Amino acid sequence: GARRWLVYPSIAVVLMFATGLLIIGPPLPVMGAVFDDDFEQMLDIPHTQAGEIRFVLGMGGVAFGSWWILAAAFCAAFLRPIRFVFAPLLDGLRRKHFAVLAAIGALVAAVGAALIYYRH
Repeated sequence: GARRWLVYPSIAVVLMFATGLLIIGPPLPVMGAVFDDDFEQMLDIPHTQAGEIRFVLGMGGVAFGSWWILAAAFCAAFLRPIRFVFAPLLDGLRRKHFAVLAAIGALVAAVGAALIYYRH
């Protein structure tokens, strides 16, 4: 009714926090492991600064792209509960929106893999 302006901002804040956590949360520990000395010895990281930057960007692309594909599949499977929790704001949410997220994730992962694989 007329007092929905009291409820919508709190739902929007929770939605922004959940979306941010969904987008960047889980890949961050993977990126932290790339900078670990023990893990660095297992990988074949180039010793030049340009090669190291490309490798880190490539690992970030693979980590984030892979996570976005998994997150899109998970969210598409649980579409009804997501719409129920954020009911007034996400009534128009469809599976095609998560298909777009998965496609973006596949593109980012492919670019990251290309940065890791092609060194020169």
